[in-house]
Amino acid sequence: MHRLIINEASLDLLPTLAQEHGVKWALILQHLKDCLDTDAQAVQVEGQVWIRKAYEEWQEKLPFLSIETIKRSINSLEEKNIILSSRMKNRKFAQGKWYTINLNYFDGIQITPRKSQEDRYKTWLENEEKHPLWGEVCKSVFEQLEDATEKKWLCDMDIVSLTGSSVHVSVPNHIVKNWVIRKIYDPLFQSLEATLGYPIEKLHLEIHSPDNFGDSFSSNREGETRPTSSPSHIKKSNGVSA
Repeated sequence: MHRLIINEASLDLLPTLAQEHGVKWALILQHLKDCLDTDAQAVQVEGQVWIRKAYEEWQEKLPFLSIETIKRSINSLEEKNIILSSRMKNRKFAQGKWYTINLNYFDGIQITPRKSQEDRYKTWLENEEKHPLWGEVCKSVFEQLEDATEKKWLCDMDIVSLTGSSVHVSVPNHIVKNWVIRKIYDPLFQSLEATLGYPIEKLHLEIHSPDNFGDSFSSNREGETRPTSSPSHIKKSNGVSA
């Protein structure tokens, strides 16, 4: 059998939607529904879940459709009030166009209940190429976070390596790194120990980006901190960093 049939991810297509609205619309609607159910960046506003997507992001999932075709299809779905869109005028939301599905339109179609925010994060972590223990580490830390952005930051991190009693964790940038140090360092440290099943001595936070690869912050078990490039918010007292 051809390797693409074995290795390439399949797309869901509901026959009822395809029959009612055509294959292109059905694929776009199903992809949007999957994003609303599973994407960690989806947010809930007044009981309705929304997701921000650029046309290029739609095409990444549907590469056999041109951007112009996707744009025309989405515009048509908006005109028929099947897809709802909005440019959220709130600084908490990233700029761009946000989408959701008008579930009232589908009176005769069975729509499964949306997943909870925690389920979306769990699915996102499982689908990403993460260290197999990172999802378990995140579980207890999630309970201490209320902000959706901070939960997404935690999802963006990962275990890079386990070296003896040291754990190396990647963070995407300085903002997330400083947030970890300031807000969730102790809970993260404790969750790592509980998941690994043994005490650790050092936790290294490494910024994994093209221009900052390997920039790290480490702490020993007694609480002494030794940043290799000290964040501006860390204050030292009696020779020990806080």
